Amino acid sequence: MNQRVLFVDDDRSLLNMLERNFSLELDVSTAESGPEALQLILDSEPFAVTMVDMRMPEMHGVELIQRAREFAPDSTYIMLTGNQDVNTAMQAVNDGQVFRFLNKPCEIAEIRRAIEAGMQQHDFMTGQIELLNDTFTGAVGVLSEIVESMEKTVISADAIKSIAEDLTQQLNIETNWATPWTARFLVVGLPLLTDAQRQELIQQPIASTPHIKSVRQLIEMSASLIRRIPRLDAVTDVLDAASTVDGSFTVGDDGSKPLATALMLAFYTDLLRRRGTADPSILPELRMRFSALSEPAHEVLAEMLGCTATEEGDESVERKGLLPSQLEEGMVVAVDVTNGENVLLVAEGRRLTAAMIERLEQLSSAAEIKIEVLVPRGTDPEEEPENSDGSRGVSETSDTIPANDAEPPDEASSVSGAQASDA
Repeated sequence: MNQRVLFVDDDRSLLNMLERNFSLELDVSTAESGPEALQLILDSEPFAVTMVDMRMPEMHGVELIQRAREFAPDSTYIMLTGNQDVNTAMQAVNDGQVFRFLNKPCEIAEIRRAIEAGMQQHDFMTGQIELLNDTFTGAVGVLSEIVESMEKTVISADAIKSIAEDLTQQLNIETNWATPWTARFLVVGLPLLTDAQRQELIQQPIASTPHIKSVRQLIEMSASLIRRIPRLDAVTDVLDAASTVDGSFTVGDDGSKPLATALMLAFYTDLLRRRGTADPSILPELRMRFSALSEPAHEVLAEMLGCTATEEGDESVERKGLLPSQLEEGMVVAVDVTNGENVLLVAEGRRLTAAMIERLEQLSSAAEIKIEVLVPRGTDPEEEPENSDGSRGVSETSDTIPANDAEPPDEASSVSGAQASDA
């Protein structure tokens, strides 16, 4: 139990008497004025009970308690008052500002009983708050784990929360108690999406109409679920704003827009990373998705993603069309790769794996294709090693198609974007 007690009175002799009577059993602090008491409250560990004299020269008792509650709302406040102040003290009790008032003069035994009752009230209230917080935190954690276990390849609430915290801190966006919960609640609607909506969210370019529509549906479903929980208006306000943000905001703006913008930038950063998009390529994608992205946000994201981005993307990388035999693991696909029936094979932004490259090489037996990938600027893909007869590519016994020394196909003979068609 918290046994810290603060006595506030402009009468030093009274404070000395209270210290003599209570300092052996309680952790006692004293202040001779309202401003001094407020400073103590700000600089000290929380007080369980604060006993305040009604009449003081610089700041009267009711004003002190009202201001102290802004910093220490869980403390229990007791007021010492004279007969002429009884009506004011009773009004303070009725308004919930004061737990109990004592009429001067009063006995030490009466003060002791009031302090003990105040400490019990403080212990009860803080215990209830901790229980509710722990219950709420546990429930949110379980819900997030269930959602992420079902959708672990799509999104991570923890990653969104972490990125959003970095953005809000670096952009000086004011946060509140609801900010970390909003990042978690953003994705609770994922299991309610249809298979088609989920695929649009996962695979479609983030600036495309189907993708944007699926994200808005996700946010609306998440918000509708959270509205059923009492006292989470601060969360639903940000979720409502998130569905319409365009990236523009002014540092210092009031309302939900700055928080919603940071939340959506965090959401898309995590989504693109999970698609396999390299960090330097994320910023150009975000600029396409959020046409009015603010300059401060652009600068913070560029630093966070380790790039100095231009409208064309990171200056350290460039697009190149490569044959499947020239691809390497880890290269990032710059344009969706589809087959002759327009079925998506590799999504834009994915990092190539050995299995993906093998599949693309198999396609080259039916049609010569070039895959648009991001490579470090100024580098050339490795050429195929020479065979024993001096030719390049693979030997005749190989079941893959060689990348020969002939002139590369022109625009008409290559696949539009990176589409493979029958020869």
